[in-house]
Amino acid sequence: MLWALWGVWGVWRTSAAVGLYVPGGTAVLPSTTLMLAVPAKIAGCKTIVLASPPQAGTGDITPEVLYCAKKAGVTHLLKAGGAQVWACALSLTPLSFHWTSVAEGPLHAGL
Repeated sequence: MLWALWGVWGVWRTSAAVGLYVPGGTAVLPSTTLMLAVPAKIAGCKTIVLASPPQAGTGDITPEVLYCAKKAGVTHLLKAGGAQVWACALSLTPLSFHWTSVAEGPLHAGL
């Protein structure tokens, strides 16, 4: 069966900068790093900012997340978690390294 879309036209463009949030508190989720960063890299995003909360003991992002971020082509890392990541660091203010036009993470309902 042939389906035709009438009057639907669009142009797909890659976002210049994308912000990704990877949880790292009680559960380490390196797979989330790959699931978010690899599609951004394939889409051609020039700037990929990854935010993840630091570990309580060391104050660093977990090594598993860092390894996956490097392999996936993440360009900037941010040690922060929670609401401040969404509000300040990734999308709403120019106080961070880059404005990002897209911010994504697990259980993200859309900002």
